[in-house]
Amino acid sequence: MMGHFIYLLADQAKQNKQGSDEPTQQRKDPAVALREALQKLYASGRIDRDSYLRYEQRAEDGVLSWRDIDLLREGKAEEFSPAEVEFRAEREALRKERISIQNLLSTFTERQVNLLREVEKLEAKAKANLEDGLRARELFSRKLEREEELERVEGRVTELKLALEKLSQLEAKLKDREAELKADQVSERISQLEAKLEQ
Repeated sequence: MMGHFIYLLADQAKQNKQGSDEPTQQRKDPAVALREALQKLYASGRIDRDSYLRYEQRAEDGVLSWRDIDLLREGKAEEFSPAEVEFRAEREALRKERISIQNLLSTFTERQVNLLREVEKLEAKAKANLEDGLRARELFSRKLEREEELERVEGRVTELKLALEKLSQLEAKLKDREAELKADQVSERISQLEAKLEQ
């Protein structure tokens, strides 16, 4: 996060040298311009990390607007409902879990590849030393040990891949729940508008 923050500060300094970027933003892809505006607010310290992550998710969902940016510039960040805060926390927890599992999977997969190579080399050496019975038995014994370890590592790789699949299912469920919440919020806002117009 510190490296990302430094990058954002450097980007902000570069933009300051170039002068006002509003005309440039209008020529850019709207989604890109909005994201850059949000990053600049964070880099300049005008919004905290929590607000940045919340609105970054809005950008990810494609619902971040220039009104949101204007409110943030004025120090009027929109309040999020407890449910929205909970969703963000759950989403962040899933993200961290995915990174953890992927790192473990990478470690075990690398070990799996190395063990496969060791087994192949030991087998080749054992066959090449068949005339030396003692040496051949030693090599075959080491090969069996590596094969047992390889089987254990392969089991871990399979478990971690299944964990990633389950995690994807949980992420999909969370996304569906968020969509339901947003739909309820839209219905509520429309009802409030109707009630106001009927007064």
